[in-house]
Amino acid sequence: MFADARARICGTALALTLASSGLLVPSTARAAVGDLVCQGTQRTTFDPPLTNATTTTDVTIRETWTTCADPAGITSGHGSLRVTVPSSCQSLGFGPPSTVEYRWNNGRKSTVHWTSVVVTRLTSTSEVVKTGAVTDGYGRNDTATETITLLNPNPLACAGPGVPSVEGVSTLTFQ
Repeated sequence: MFADARARICGTALALTLASSGLLVPSTARAAVGDLVCQGTQRTTFDPPLTNATTTTDVTIRETWTTCADPAGITSGHGSLRVTVPSSCQSLGFGPPSTVEYRWNNGRKSTVHWTSVVVTRLTSTSEVVKTGAVTDGYGRNDTATETITLLNPNPLACAGPGVPSVEGVSTLTFQ
């Protein structure tokens, strides 16, 4: 009899401890309205191809979101941007503030004004972190963050004919 009571008390105490620590989450948990998390790819093309010399370059960025989690039913989407900026294999052409319209699978749109771009070059990859605001459409007034991991351009191609494109994985969030 006392063993059953102790087991129930211990079980209740464990459940309360896990719930208060965030380790126990109800299966019906949902993101708050406006929270969006997407995984996908970004392909960036350069015209003319990037070399070691900085030159004015048409940079086209195409983003494809293949997996999204969102309470509004967004499961995929895409967006694109074209800018003309001074670029080289060292800078990758991520520069000025820009505005992108994303189109979602459920027919909705979101306009994001990116105000900050930070590029961190590592040994074989570059991490690009963009932050900005959703200025119109779905998620309006949310903060947008995108993190992209790109392979660095091939040094031999940079010294020769140039690099026409780079591609990598990316994550987009609205909060």
